[in-house]
Amino acid sequence: MKSYLPFKYLSILCAFALANCLGCQTKVNCEKIFAESNTSVDLVDIESCLSLGLNPNAQDQNGRVFIELALDQKNEDLLRLLLNYGADPFILSSGGIPCNILARTIWPPAGTILEESQLNSWVSGAQSSSGDYLQKAIEVDNAILTSSILSAGFEADSVLPNGIIPLAWAAFSGNLQSLNMLIRHGADPNAEFDTRSALIIAAMNNYPDLVNSLCKGGADVDNYDGTHTSALMFAAEYGYMEIANILLKYGADKSLTNLNNKNAFDIAQSNGHSDLAKQLVN
Repeated sequence: MKSYLPFKYLSILCAFALANCLGCQTKVNCEKIFAESNTSVDLVDIESCLSLGLNPNAQDQNGRVFIELALDQKNEDLLRLLLNYGADPFILSSGGIPCNILARTIWPPAGTILEESQLNSWVSGAQSSSGDYLQKAIEVDNAILTSSILSAGFEADSVLPNGIIPLAWAAFSGNLQSLNMLIRHGADPNAEFDTRSALIIAAMNNYPDLVNSLCKGGADVDNYDGTHTSALMFAAEYGYMEIANILLKYGADKSLTNLNNKNAFDIAQSNGHSDLAKQLVN
């Protein structure tokens, strides 16, 4: 005896089949769009794919995202189209760099568009996750968003969702604009994360501009961490001449010693940084 699927189940199966077909076609179109990106892109074709469910944050086989394609082609219409369809304005490029920071070097107007979209994303979210957004704002070095969140009442020294204070996060990230904005909004330049100040973190990571800004902003140049190692000692250990010169300009004490009773000169010499050691002779 033959059995038949009820019509409603048959229609569901057809819907799944159609969805799978569209999904395959979308993937093909995604690869096709990237493959043909050395010439130009068809906005109508891309919008059709997006309306059928193409993920605006999709990557090609090399890890490139659509926003990178818009940046490469300096295509504002494509960039705005992607953002309108929900592309993440905080997304990282295939090289691991936030797209808005990448845009600053290859197409500055796009950086502004992305940062405005980041700001709008926070505003449209009823400012309900200011800590999350401040963390993201610092990661992508969006000074406007950083300032807006702090102006709305988020404390500059509050702990972020990742467990790190904002100024330390800016120092880890190496992002000068956000760091300056935090200082401007009253962040404590000597606040510590895991016994280390933002100045020590910036010195350890060889960020001269950040070290200079923190010194200007009132950071204690002789502050030391849990091992009694100061920013100058870390500069001596790693051979960071520019960092050491900035710290010395702001009066860093060359005679301070760590728990092993070694000063910056001893540390530079023992690590083979003879030129720097000459700068550190008492």
